[in-house]
Formats: sequence, structure tokens, C-alpha cells
Amino acid sequence: MSSERQLPPEICDIILDHLHSDMESLSSCALVCKAWVPTARMHRFETLHIPRSGRGRSALALLCDSTSTILPYIRHLSLQEGGEGWRRNDPLWLGDALPRMRLQELSSLHSLRIQSFAWPTLSPQARACLLSVLPRVRSLSLPVLEGECVFGVFEMISAATSLHELSLLGMGVIDTPDSQSLLAQFPTSPFSRTLTRLQVDAASIFLRFINWVAPGLPVPEIDLQDFFSSTEATKFIASCGSRVKHLTLRFSDLGWANPEGIFIFYGGLSHNSSLITLDLGCEHASIIPILHQLPSPHLSMSVVTLHMTPDTLLRFDSNLGALEDLFTSHFPAARLEIIGTHDDVEPLLGLRDGLFARMRRLREEGRLGFKRSDGLSMDPDTPSVMDSLLEDQGTVH
Repeated sequence: MSSERQLPPEICDIILDHLHSDMESLSSCALVCKAWVPTARMHRFETLHIPRSGRGRSALALLCDSTSTILPYIRHLSLQEGGEGWRRNDPLWLGDALPRMRLQELSSLHSLRIQSFAWPTLSPQARACLLSVLPRVRSLSLPVLEGECVFGVFEMISAATSLHELSLLGMGVIDTPDSQSLLAQFPTSPFSRTLTRLQVDAASIFLRFINWVAPGLPVPEIDLQDFFSSTEATKFIASCGSRVKHLTLRFSDLGWANPEGIFIFYGGLSHNSSLITLDLGCEHASIIPILHQLPSPHLSMSVVTLHMTPDTLLRFDSNLGALEDLFTSHFPAARLEIIGTHDDVEPLLGLRDGLFARMRRLREEGRLGFKRSDGLSMDPDTPSVMDSLLEDQGTVH
């Protein structure tokens, strides 16, 4: 290509940036022009996922082969030991593969996700390899843990000295060590002072162990999912107290249980005096009682997010006035954001208009907003979620 017709490198990079999710085009670009290789590789290998299936595990060679040159480009690494369709007698691969991985050369690694791994099955060498890469990891996700994993998880957390985000979701039946043995191995908190966000199943017994080794964990953002057994989670929220600035609570919709009532009974949010944002998904009758437990007036609160369906509005309609009054007295500076959930957009338009009409005061003050869940469009011509899925499946086939 002649110099007169050559585009500036900055323009080429912008063009390649637009191909971020087009793996085939990025691979072609890397073959077309040597100058495009770094940017194309940066996008092509930013995320590397190695699944549990042997056929899909060909990507493992990119981590193990001595001739591989893509390691500095990997920012997000995902390793799947188990998962959907996995059975207990299926062979495990991670313990054998870890010592062969060139993990020390992942100089740009930002996040690590390991699904369904079994810590007791890892050899000392495999554990050492895994722990060696953790100091540079900022985001660690360990979904679907089972068996004797508690000590292993805390050992990994302790090694992650630059950790900002930790996610422990989908925990099954795990071991239950006593406090004495756990504190003997972790006499001081294994959590890094850099930790800013913790996501965990609210029903998980793991919260009890966190309370033991790190009481009053100073983490500003907490996300508690699948809230159907409230005792340990409520104790945990109370122990964090005013350190929590941003809180997400997702209560399970179980007809036979009343997790919101238990949460309220044990003090709820009464210890969290410094909340700035609250994202609350719960049974409609518990919204106001939960909010009432926050110290009042809660001047630091800036946003309260509630999740509703059109059916929720029908059941909550008589309480909308009380909710509006609560925002006047308890949260005078806060904005109320409603996230509407429904497959079709038409019922959500009705939900939005009904809320705006019944809470006119907040709307006029600019403190009431409405969005559709998952960032979906509120355009009346938007097809239903199910229709979109069927259309996508038809396109694939």
C-alpha cells in the first residue's frame, strides 16, 4: 500500500475497535496487515474461555503451547471444570492442565472465572500455579462451588492481593468447618483492602464464614442474590453497617416462605446509615417496611431502584401514595427508579403511565424514572422478548 493512500494508524485502530465482537473479521485483519496485528489481537484474545468439553477445549493450547504469542493480550480468563450436563463421574481436567498453563505470562490479566472446580482434587503443584496468578487479578468469580471448598476459596482470596470484585454465586452443598479451625488458618482477614464489590448468594452458608474471618468487612458495594434464608445475610449486612454505600437485595419469590418478613424482623437495613444507592427486588407488601427501617432522614441516599411487573402495580396501587410520602420525609434528595419487567412492551407502557400519574409530585420534581429491564427498548413497536428469541433461533438455523 503506497504511503499516499495509507490511513493514519489512529483511524485504523478506530475501525478495528468497531469489530470488537466479530472474531472472524478480526482474524482476517490480523492476516491482511502486520500493523493491524496488535489491535486485532487485543480484541480477538481479550477474553479466553476454556469449556469443560474436550472438543471445545482446543483453546487450552493457547495457554500451554510454548509457541503461543497471544498471552499478553488476555484480560479475561474463564475456565469451566463442571457445569450444565456435568456428572460426578465425568473426568476432571483442570488439575492436570494448570501446571502446563503459562499463567505467569498473562501480564494483562484482569479477571478470572473458574466454574465448578474442586479444590481437593488439585495437586499442590496445580494449587501453587493457580495461586501464583491471583495477585494481579482484580475480578474473581467462583460460581457453582460444592464439596470441601471453604479453605480453598479463602486461600485464593488471600492470594488475590489486588482484588476489587469477588463473586460467589450458585454455591451448593459445601463443607462446614468450625470457627476455631477456620480462624486458626486465617487469623487475620484474607480480604484485600482494595475490595470494593462483593456478590454472593444471600442463602449461602458462606456468609457465616465471612462473618467469622472478616467481621465488619469494609466493602462499599454488596450484591446479595437469591434471598430466601435471611438470618446469615441479615447478620452480614448489619456487621458491615455504615461501610456499605451501595446495596443490591434480590429476594426469592417463594410462596411458601417469607424471607422479607424475617429480614425485617432481624433489623433489616436499620444498621446501614450511609447507603447511597439501594436496588431492591422483593414482594410488593415489603417495600415500604424495608425502606422504613433505614435511619431517617437518610440524607445520603441518592437512588432507590425498585423492580415491578404490571401485576405488582395492581397489588401495590393503594401504597403508592405512602411510597411517595416516604420519599418526601425519609429520602428528600433521592431519586426513585422503577425497573419494569415483562416480555411485551405494551403492559410496561401502561405500568409507566400509571406510576407517573399516581406519583405526580415525584415526577414533577424530576425524582421518578422508569426503565425496562435488561436495557430493552420502550418503543411501542418493539417485538416481544419471546418473538425476538424465536427470530434469533430462526436466523441461527
